[in-house]
Amino acid sequence: MLISTLATYDMEKYDILGPISGLSVHSISFFRNIVADFTSLFGGSQSAIKEKFLDVRREAVQDMVEKATANKADMIAGLELELTELGNNFVVCVATGTALKEKNKVQKQRTQKVRN
Repeated sequence: MLISTLATYDMEKYDILGPISGLSVHSISFFRNIVADFTSLFGGSQSAIKEKFLDVRREAVQDMVEKATANKADMIAGLELELTELGNNFVVCVATGTALKEKNKVQKQRTQKVRN
């Protein structure tokens, strides 16, 4: 699956299937908050929190790709990621984009359906 952050694409080559999104929610444990607060006092790296944000982002994109694949998309254009913290205990990531299908594949599938 081709994923692009650019909202532009070759209109001659692709048909728009529609908007697509993926979601991931993770809890941040009480222990991680304490470690992060303690580490920030001394200016250290907060790798545990950083790793959690990367996991949330990765899962949201994967969820979006799975949905696009189920809808027979070949490409996702205009990928946008939004990370949000809910209270002090949850991190949410929403990945959004536009699902696209190659035109020649759409025509081939239509032809196959007509023949069957």
